[in-house]
Amino acid sequence: MKPPCALDADGNDVFVGDVVRVLAIAPDFLDHALSDDERLHHRAMLHQDYVVDEILEDGAKASVSIQWPCAEGVAICGLALLPHECRLVRRSRLVTLPRAQLSAESIAAHGERAARLLIAGDLAELTAQYGYALALGLGRVEAVRADTLAALAASGATGFTHSAPMATRVSYFPHGECGLYALVECDIPVDSGATIRLELIVSGDEPLYATLEQISGHTPLS
Repeated sequence: MKPPCALDADGNDVFVGDVVRVLAIAPDFLDHALSDDERLHHRAMLHQDYVVDEILEDGAKASVSIQWPCAEGVAICGLALLPHECRLVRRSRLVTLPRAQLSAESIAAHGERAARLLIAGDLAELTAQYGYALALGLGRVEAVRADTLAALAASGATGFTHSAPMATRVSYFPHGECGLYALVECDIPVDSGATIRLELIVSGDEPLYATLEQISGHTPLS
């Protein structure tokens, strides 16, 4: 079964995870649907590249998102693009999982691969394959780096260690609630004797995606 897709200005299929360039933004949307601050940031999206995070209205629109700092913390807004408003720039390299490959062993292998990429510092490859749920637009590498440093600091660590094995667990969501299928938790040893946790979520319909969900400080090794 073909996953949900939209079209771009050249008639290309556009899927979640693909990178598109914003060619136009509807004047009515800019002038009447946004605050002054939102309008400023949306205008800056023109001719810039963004990752598609959702397909809307049965394929009529491809949605991208932006975020920026504000007094309350971080403001987040989306932009739903009609075909003539975007152009495909790069196909996604996000990992997909056929339903025939959803054993606990197969899913755990993705968590361990993601953890090895994190340990190696290959954040570009990590986010190219698994994305990052806590980052929007094209700031995924920077977001993973910042959250990894915060997790290390929370664990009193400065880096990773190979003196203890990584622990990986897979749990399944009941009945595929909200399109969620499985959670992978990898506890990665760090040089303070603690671990930090990397989480992947397996979700979707056909195909399913393995998405990097979170990196956080965790618990001491027992």
